[in-house]
Amino acid sequence: MLQNFSGQNLQRRNFQGQNLTGANFSHADLREANFTRAILQESSFSNADIRGTNFTNADLTKSKFNEAIAGMKLSSIIFLMLAIIVSITGMGFAFGIGAFLMGGILNTNNVQQYLLPIKVFVSLAAIIGSYIIHRGDRLAQETNWDINNERKLALKTSQFFIGLGIILVIISIILNINKQFDFFGILIIATTLVYGFSFVLALAVAGALAIAGRLGIFGVFAGTMSLLGAISVILVDNKFLNFDGARCLLLTLSLIISLFGTFLGYKCINNAKHLEKFKIIIIDLVALGGTSFRGSNLTEADFTMATLSNTDFRRANLTRTCWYSAKKIDVARIDRTILESSSARNLLINPEKGNNKSYMDANLRGAYLVEANLSNANLSGADISDSNFSGANLEGANLSLIQAVNANFNRVQMTGACLEAWNIDSSTKLENVDCRFIYLLENPKPGSDGRERRPSSGEFAPGEFTKLFQEVLTTVDLIFRNGVDWKTFSETFKKVQVENEDTELTIQSIENKGDGVVVVRVSVPPNTNKEKIHSEFTQNYELALKAIEEKYQGIIAGKEGQIEIYRQQLGYERQRHKEQNADLKEIISMLSSKPANVPVNIREVEAISEDKLRNNNLVILTLENGDFKKGFSSVIAQVWTEGERLPTQHTGQLPPEPEIVELYHHWQSEYNRFIAHLKPSRMDKQLGQVTNFATVEMSNLAKKLEKKLNQWLISEQFIPIDRILRQNFNPGDELQIIIQSQNPDVRKLPWHLWEFFNSYPYAEIALSAPFYDRVEKIARPRNEIRILSILGDNKNINTNPDRKIISTLVPKANFLDKPNRQQLDTQLWSEQGWDILCFSGHSSSTMDGSEGYICINDTDKLTIPDLKYALRTAIARGLQIAIFNSCDGLGLARQLAELHIPQIIVFREPVPDRVAQEFLKNFLTAFAGGKSSYLAVREAREKLYHLEKDFPCATWLPVICQNPAEVPPTWRSLQHP
Repeated sequence: MLQNFSGQNLQRRNFQGQNLTGANFSHADLREANFTRAILQESSFSNADIRGTNFTNADLTKSKFNEAIAGMKLSSIIFLMLAIIVSITGMGFAFGIGAFLMGGILNTNNVQQYLLPIKVFVSLAAIIGSYIIHRGDRLAQETNWDINNERKLALKTSQFFIGLGIILVIISIILNINKQFDFFGILIIATTLVYGFSFVLALAVAGALAIAGRLGIFGVFAGTMSLLGAISVILVDNKFLNFDGARCLLLTLSLIISLFGTFLGYKCINNAKHLEKFKIIIIDLVALGGTSFRGSNLTEADFTMATLSNTDFRRANLTRTCWYSAKKIDVARIDRTILESSSARNLLINPEKGNNKSYMDANLRGAYLVEANLSNANLSGADISDSNFSGANLEGANLSLIQAVNANFNRVQMTGACLEAWNIDSSTKLENVDCRFIYLLENPKPGSDGRERRPSSGEFAPGEFTKLFQEVLTTVDLIFRNGVDWKTFSETFKKVQVENEDTELTIQSIENKGDGVVVVRVSVPPNTNKEKIHSEFTQNYELALKAIEEKYQGIIAGKEGQIEIYRQQLGYERQRHKEQNADLKEIISMLSSKPANVPVNIREVEAISEDKLRNNNLVILTLENGDFKKGFSSVIAQVWTEGERLPTQHTGQLPPEPEIVELYHHWQSEYNRFIAHLKPSRMDKQLGQVTNFATVEMSNLAKKLEKKLNQWLISEQFIPIDRILRQNFNPGDELQIIIQSQNPDVRKLPWHLWEFFNSYPYAEIALSAPFYDRVEKIARPRNEIRILSILGDNKNINTNPDRKIISTLVPKANFLDKPNRQQLDTQLWSEQGWDILCFSGHSSSTMDGSEGYICINDTDKLTIPDLKYALRTAIARGLQIAIFNSCDGLGLARQLAELHIPQIIVFREPVPDRVAQEFLKNFLTAFAGGKSSYLAVREAREKLYHLEKDFPCATWLPVICQNPAEVPPTWRSLQHP
């Protein structure tokens, strides 16, 4: 159970070594608390006071410190204040000694009258200085002043006391104008006064507000030295040493100390770079009393807008830690971390201001730069391994020679970036990179305006950068997104070779990238104008394809009677292309001249050459390697957009979520209990009693399951796939989504509840077997749709409405009333073949959905294997759709899918008779009316909603089982095969 400490006073509490994963400490007072070696993963310390808190060696992975206040604990601040007060008092004491000596030199008889008021003044100055320091510290806490304002305040304070010192010196001179006085003694007092009251206080104020204690230490140093000087004068006055020599030594020493202190203090206030090391020493001393993250794991922690003065980050793991708008990091102990460099530190704090700046050879390993603006920045030679640049703007950036192993470039804008010799590997994330073109050389060759642009002409299509990026400088990549017409390719390539006869052009490789993209890589000499070669080939190839298209468009525009001729012509052309592609002599002869060390997969080339044009939008989601307890470590989304021959492919994951299965099984149990009570009586007057029995519980479970399912589908690992689908398709597109998995629980889930379908009203879900193939069809010309309707066992149900619905749409449909096995077998073997097989009656499946059976009459039950050969023949003779208007059909669908039938429609659970009748009527009406089978199923499913008052979750029952190797049939295609 997560622990909540929000807003509590936990000062000096000891949590050492405790497991507080996910705890909430937001707005809590944690001053001087001890979390040494505690486990605090994903905990929240937002707006907490963590001054003096000890997080040494704690695990703070993904914890949040938004607007937290870190810094020195109270005891350390008191010690610092005392040190500053001592330094000021010491300066005053030295000043008093100096005044005493000067008074003795000027007027031995009037020593006391000068000594007393000077001592009083020095004491008051010390009190005032202490108050200024204290008040400044309080103001710093209350207002979080910007460090520039603090420096200005310190300077103004120093100017005030410098003026005061000068005035006091003038007064001293006026008071002694008519007396003997020693100018050197006055100068000693003046320099001591100016340094003591101007820079000790100025530096102390700056220290309290911005760099606590740094400047007060200077005061201690100067005061001590002045005190030693005054003591030496006393010794001189007691005749231990020569008086005049000691006085000269005191003057010299005081001047040197005062001038050095003045110079050093001024430079520190202005943050002089050549004093950086001295500043680090002071910060290290002060950080001993501040918040400690020494040795802690801060991977992916968030310090957005946190105040971090006097904080110790030594040896902490700062991988992908967020520092957006963090304050006073420059006065934290950050030596030997990514924050040590001021340029890197400023970038991490203000990532939106990184454009046009240089981070050459910078250490940005593990940097968190999500959505940073680094356009036109110079990152050449930088180490950005393990960093997160997700969503960043790197347009025009110089990324040459960078180390980018395990870097995250997802959704990065990279158009115009230079990627010369950058070091990436398989762990580098490049999904959804927004890139129109890139450069592969940092500096253009002399006399050339090119920087090795990729692609050589035109632009990358969305997603192509991720798929096609290659570190190749001597090739032209010919990219084909819709397959390759190899005959046209061969003719075009030869033409380009002839037109560029002085340039050696050879095919280096042909690659199927595995996601529907074909790349032909052409090797060219180093100084070739690659853009010209690429442009010439692309233009000639597209012109040739356009000529072929216009040829067939002209035929289509002809008389109606020519359409059949065109079909025959098109079939002939496709067969001829297959024969040419199977031979591939011309392509292989081209490849024979390429370098011997580049492999060519001839089978791959043959596979690429096949035409698999789809005229619909299709997504196949494959859930592999896992279950709901372990999660699915591999979710593959293959995406076909309309008119594309080949798909794009994207990967994701789904986390463990066993509660989904538990909820479904609980719902299933309640639903089956409801069905069991429903079976004995189906009279309208009894429906209300029956539905009330389970409606409330089923409704609650259904809502919980829908919520949990959608939470699962917006998980961090899966949401990139959801975004890809939304990027590729518009809400008005007709879309088929197929879920492919061997896991029986995946197949049972009501996937139509996915929120995605609310945004896409023309999308529908289907299931698929993990393995599928296409059956060679035997052409059986017929002029009307042939439907075989099997009316099986009708105990307690009424199959007459099914007969009426089918007869209305297809008057010549063939009906088998309670046939025996031989009669059914004979009809399935019909020479004329069938288009649709519809079974109405009782059926069931095993618990795991692996097997199913149908009751064809009052006594006989048959499985799909019992009809295997008859069904296989029927499919070969044109059977396109099998509809099982019966209960619990997933087992039937799984077995029938093994015979590679194009499409099956079943109910995933037991179905009430009235629901089955309504669905069949609405589906066949919509399907015959011209809608696709997917849209017809969705419409028929949604029309069941009005029945859910009496039959809860009726819309959950119908589901399509699709063979992805087949194009879903339409009513028109069944009429004209």
